[in-house]
Formats: sequence, C-alpha cells, structure tokens
Amino acid sequence: MKWKRHINDLINSVWYDTRFEGISEAGEIYEVVPGGQKIPITASYFKEYCKIYRQIEFIRQGLYSIIPGYFLSLFTAIELEEVVYGKGKMDMDLLKRNTIYGEHYNQNSLCIQYFWTVLVEMFTEEQKKMFLKFVCGRSTLPSCN
Repeated sequence: MKWKRHINDLINSVWYDTRFEGISEAGEIYEVVPGGQKIPITASYFKEYCKIYRQIEFIRQGLYSIIPGYFLSLFTAIELEEVVYGKGKMDMDLLKRNTIYGEHYNQNSLCIQYFWTVLVEMFTEEQKKMFLKFVCGRSTLPSCN
C-alpha cells in the first residue's frame, strides 16, 4: 500500500493545477468535459483523464488517416467544421444553382417556381434542413460553390 500512496503523490505533484481543459488554436481555454474547469487532475481522476485523452487520440489518428496533418493545419477549427458539416445557414442560391431538373422541367417551369417560393419563403431553417436531409441524406450543404 505504500507504493500506491507513492504513486498517488507522484501523480498529484506532476499534474498539480491541471484541469480537464484544453487550449484552442486561438488560445482560448475550453472544457474537455462539462465542469472541467473545476475538476483537477488528481490521482483519483487520473484514470478518467487517461481514458478521455485516449479517445481524443483515437479521433486524431482516425482523422489523420483520412486527411494528412499538413492539410489540416491549413484550416482553423471553424473552417474545418464548415468543410465537414457545411454552413449552418442554408445557402438557397447555392442549392438552386446545383439543382438538376427532370427531362420535362426546368427552372422556369411554373411548378418549380412554386416549389422554390415555398422552400425559400415559407420553410423555416429547420424545415429546410429536414427537406435537404430527406432528398440527399445530409442536413447541410457543402461549403463549396
């Protein structure tokens, strides 16, 4: 039991004043877990900290296996989020420009004009996202033009 106390003392001294927080690329501190600012990394929380760190490391490795790290460094966190998830607000002009109509319809067809009027002017942002998810499987548009 003496060795256990020794290990606990070592962990407490090495991780002194460290919390469940991270630092963003902009230098802002964020909580890794809810209330993380108030949770010190002590011997009793060290196992949980290691578990979270390991999860973050797996996410990082998975991301790097798809996108090389040097490409990721070209983006800020906000830009990367936009590339992956698309823009928060739906760009209806982008959707219109990239819509392909069936053989008997075009952008000037009366029913197509009614469709765009309803979608653009009457649907809420949430309804637009639900519509997009229904027709193409995702609730946001890609951020590219």
